[in-house]
Amino acid sequence: MIEEEVVEELRAQASTMSEGELKRKINDMRNIIASKEKQLRGYFDEMKIHRRTINELRNKRDELNSKAAELFGKGNELKEKRNEINSRISSLKEEKNKIREKVKSISDKISTLRNIREKYNNISKGKLGTLSQEYLRELDVFLNADIPLEHEMNIYQKLLSLSERIESAKKAEGAHA
Repeated sequence: MIEEEVVEELRAQASTMSEGELKRKINDMRNIIASKEKQLRGYFDEMKIHRRTINELRNKRDELNSKAAELFGKGNELKEKRNEINSRISSLKEEKNKIREKVKSISDKISTLRNIREKYNNISKGKLGTLSQEYLRELDVFLNADIPLEHEMNIYQKLLSLSERIESAKKAEGAHA
């Protein structure tokens, strides 16, 4: 519709124009049309370039989406493996804590027994074998030797003391065992 109006206006103007003015007007219009066609070709060339770019970007997007889908699947597999490993680590930590508790309990018992053994060793002040040999020597002297009464009383006290020390040495060895 606009073209028809423009054409009618040009016809009205053409009737009042001279031939030279009309040629100039036509040449001006041709130049305008040529310029507009050139602009249109430029726009179409730009559109072709943008279409190519758009197609390339679509292809890259599709490739990246497919790679992302693959990596997502692998990521899920790795997460599952990580979760399994974390679960295993958790169970191993629980086992380790149980073992630590047992070791601590045993260590506490050993420490208690050492203290008991040390107490008995402090009382016995010697090894069972050595104390037994000394007891037997003193007992032999007490029973077989002809000694004064005062010395006999000292040996008797010594035998009582050795008897207590032997008992402590036996208890110390029992605690050590």
